[in-house]
Amino acid sequence: MKYKNLGGTNVKISSIGLGTNFNPYHPDTNQKLISLMQEALNLGLNFFDSSELYLNGNSEKLIGQAFKKRRGEVFISTKFSPENCSYERVVKSCEASLKRLQTDYIDLYQIHWPNPIIPIEQTLKALEKLRKVGKVKYIGVCNFSLRQLKHIQKVSKLPIVSLQTEYNLLERSIEYDLLPYCEKNKITIIAYTPLNSGNILKTEKYLKIFSDLSKKYNRTASQIILNFLISHPTVVVIPATANIIHLEENAKSTEFVLEKKDIQLLTKTFTTKVINIDTGKIKVTTIPHHAAYKTIEEALTNKLNFFPSPKTLSEDIQKGDFLKPVRVKVLQKKKGDFEYELLGGRIRYWAWVIAYHGKKPIPAIVENS
Repeated sequence: MKYKNLGGTNVKISSIGLGTNFNPYHPDTNQKLISLMQEALNLGLNFFDSSELYLNGNSEKLIGQAFKKRRGEVFISTKFSPENCSYERVVKSCEASLKRLQTDYIDLYQIHWPNPIIPIEQTLKALEKLRKVGKVKYIGVCNFSLRQLKHIQKVSKLPIVSLQTEYNLLERSIEYDLLPYCEKNKITIIAYTPLNSGNILKTEKYLKIFSDLSKKYNRTASQIILNFLISHPTVVVIPATANIIHLEENAKSTEFVLEKKDIQLLTKTFTTKVINIDTGKIKVTTIPHHAAYKTIEEALTNKLNFFPSPKTLSEDIQKGDFLKPVRVKVLQKKKGDFEYELLGGRIRYWAWVIAYHGKKPIPAIVENS
């Protein structure tokens, strides 16, 4: 295992961590997951990432049970929800997480999503108190735009040591601004969904490349992808898996070095072109087990209580913040005015429509085109 410094600190975390938002999850698998996490530590993974939301709090409970006798060997990061960004709620969330984790301190406490309604100074005041009394060692943010990251750095008395964001071969938006900025300012990028939930390996046009690289390095495609991502000096990855074979495979992703020409090959192959598409040409469909809005009226009323709501997010978009392009695919057969189907970024899509009254094309990445 290879380890990297957390931000500008001397704290070492494993380049390959473990995301603990296990899916699917059932309480009957608790002992299996506890054993899996303990084995992860034996394999050299000392970095475990959670949230008060994951598995309705059970993710933190599992970590607490797994490492209550080995607390000093692990680096635990967790998050509080955007609706809990007020001073009182940050403190309350932290206390609840500490109890579930069976520990008296959190290594890295992260703001899960920006909350434009609550002043960031109020959130920071709570984090400063938690740091002062020793309940939190370091603070980080998740899903912040470059503007939001710069702002919190400007007003925070404590260093922002990390930014957790989506980063994989099919989602490389951070390479335009966030990644260079974080490298320059010693902020660790914690990449979630680094394997894009396996979607990369389901695309036929990529199979030949990975087949050739797998033979060359005697490694799996997943190992090559993870190795590519952590070749960036400030990037660590947190793939979530409940499969012991995949865990062992992930842990060995640092045991080789991709040649520069192969890094360039992957970089060129997975260069994602962002195009602007008329929002009226994108069909919004529902996904099984994923709640979503199908009309602008539903998005505006926000009856599903998404936070931040599409309306709130639209206000940030008007300030120039758009975290990343939505993902679409071309419809095989045109349906009325629709030429594309929305695959990812449903809240962002409706926020954009609200912000510009449906009159401005939305930045999008077209998959399989």
